[in-house]
Amino acid sequence: MRFSSLLVCIMLLTCEAGASASGSDKAPPENGIWTGAIGDSKVMACFMRDDDPAHVNQSAYFYLRHSKLISLIPDPAKKTLWFEGNIKDPTGIWTIKVQGDQITGNWSNLAKTRILPISLTRFKSISSDNVSNCSPDLGVFDPVVYSQVAAEKVLFGGEQTVSGGRYRVLSVLDGAVKSIELLGEGEAITELNTLLANELRASMSAYYGCPTDGERDTRRRGKREKPEYYSSIEPLFWNKQWISFVARTSGDCGGAHPFSDYSYSTWNLSTGKKHNLWEWIENSKKAGGSPEYDDYYFNYSAPERLNGIITKKAIKQRLAFNPKEATEENNCLDVIQGNSEYAIRLGTTGFVFTQAFPHVVQACTDDIEITYGELMPFLSKRGREAVMGIQKNGS
Repeated sequence: MRFSSLLVCIMLLTCEAGASASGSDKAPPENGIWTGAIGDSKVMACFMRDDDPAHVNQSAYFYLRHSKLISLIPDPAKKTLWFEGNIKDPTGIWTIKVQGDQITGNWSNLAKTRILPISLTRFKSISSDNVSNCSPDLGVFDPVVYSQVAAEKVLFGGEQTVSGGRYRVLSVLDGAVKSIELLGEGEAITELNTLLANELRASMSAYYGCPTDGERDTRRRGKREKPEYYSSIEPLFWNKQWISFVARTSGDCGGAHPFSDYSYSTWNLSTGKKHNLWEWIENSKKAGGSPEYDDYYFNYSAPERLNGIITKKAIKQRLAFNPKEATEENNCLDVIQGNSEYAIRLGTTGFVFTQAFPHVVQACTDDIEITYGELMPFLSKRGREAVMGIQKNGS
């Protein structure tokens, strides 16, 4: 995808993500944020079908040329029907069909004298496969924030490389928010660039949704008031078949303390789909994990013998960084020894395991690279085949 079309994709929300969504099979398939059109009019919609009467319905949509949300009410009996405004006297009726990441159907008025086609694509980004919350407080699904994001100028930097792969950085909001564009050919690269464009869009929305002195609505801020919010994404590993990203966010948007978060994701460049590296490690999945978050690190832990190797290296790294660590009060060693949960990504010589510590001990976090040779006894058949392919082709 060339930059000109990428920029249009970001600003007009015409991006079509190609990678498959993850999430609970039990969740209604339409739940989430969608972009597309009703007839010739561009729209953004969010569905949250919830049969619990105690929950407030947040499903709605808006036309991109307007800044007004229009409520969508699900028909309690027919899963394909949604009503605008209310069920008894709707301003419009949606009849939809969900197929994977696509919604098709028709919009009609109550008298059925006017019928328009509906065509929507699920909104997904690199760090979020399935954005499913319709609350405007999250920023992505907010008509006011949309207009602010669309007005921003995107700057792009010069070419950079990682492991021979080429990309360039996209920057907005004086560098507070950054994403990248992969430079290359192929369907998977195009699909990933779509997700990266959506990543920029979502991060810009989060920037505008971050309160300044308790004031979320940016229309009421002074011109010099800027939220304390920063985000970026970059590739850390890239070869002919695999690419691993890290997405980082930090800031202070209210709450008990500032935040600093990161997430890894690894993608197969042959299929364009995200891959869960924990599936390569035998006996790593926890019993009783939540299917809705099957790909998330907290549903997995390193097997005991492997965790012993990781822990030993982590302690060695920590002591090399600070030889006095063991004698200092509130040192990191006990925290490291008691941990078995990690976010993981591909590295140059092996897997990189990063501890998933809570905020109060995030200073103890390290990247621990375990070589492919060390990993071999713990890998599944599929994992061994994949690792041997990586070793054969090099980085």
